[in-house]
Amino acid sequence: MLGWVRGSQPEHDGRHEVDSVWNVDWEGKARVVGNKHPTQKPVELFARPMRKHTRAGDVCFEPFSGSGSQILAAEQLGRRCFAIEIAPAFVDVAVERWEQFTGQKAERIPATEEVKA
Repeated sequence: MLGWVRGSQPEHDGRHEVDSVWNVDWEGKARVVGNKHPTQKPVELFARPMRKHTRAGDVCFEPFSGSGSQILAAEQLGRRCFAIEIAPAFVDVAVERWEQFTGQKAERIPATEEVKA
């Protein structure tokens, strides 16, 4: 799902390489973090529309984070991703994947602190 403010539609690059059927390599069980999420999606499923419709530095919103594939796509492409996940176990999976992908250690910021976008 994509959205924008009226009058601020993202620029179109003039190419039409996005078809209605995408062939994306499945990451396979070896890449799934300990089989901790039943429907982990390949990062490319999120990276493809991000490349087409956003620019580096843009903000993406993920209301159903799951295993964090959109977070990784945003990290890979220089976008910022604000993600929500209701299941604490899946938040842990997303954090673990992000840490493995970036080589960094995630930091928990208490809800009482302000986070600057």
